Amino acid sequence: MGCKIRDFGVAIYNSNLKKLIPKIIENAYRRSGNRAILLDYDDTILTLINIRPTEVIISIVNKLCDDSKNTVFVIGGRSKEKLSQ
Repeated sequence: MGCKIRDFGVAIYNSNLKKLIPKIIENAYRRSGNRAILLDYDDTILTLINIRPTEVIISIVNKLCDDSKNTVFVIGGRSKEKLSQ
């Protein structure tokens, strides 16, 4: 299936987020028919140690994209061109 790169602009979010419980997330993930997965490029995909995503991270993102139930968004403050690299 693969991922398509689109530019959706700026989104505003509420900073009053609650801590997620992994077991609850896993159960909801398995039961859901459609999933929206948002990955923040600078905090989820990259770490302070890595300048580029590792092969493991790229493999995980590709697996998420290959599941037809998933719509995966990579978000961040970088340009679409930088994110697609």
